[in-house]
Amino acid sequence: AQAGHVSIAMKRSDTHVSFLVEDNGKGFDPEKVRKRLPIERGLGISAITERVRMLGGTVNVSSRDASGTSLSFTLPIDKGGTEN
Repeated sequence: AQAGHVSIAMKRSDTHVSFLVEDNGKGFDPEKVRKRLPIERGLGISAITERVRMLGGTVNVSSRDASGTSLSFTLPIDKGGTEN
């Protein structure tokens, strides 16, 4: 990403936890990446998206050439666990 600065924020509510990762790197064109064959895309964002969705969450990626990248995702908090 060639970033000189990266920030990470986490926020929790009663029902979910949200994460925001932002950098000031070189960025990319998300449309160009979506149009690539799966083997050409790499695993980074694809792997994150798959794992977050498997956990019932949502993902948003925002980036522009020469403007950095922002990745946010939200995961539900499971309150149905059992006590030992």
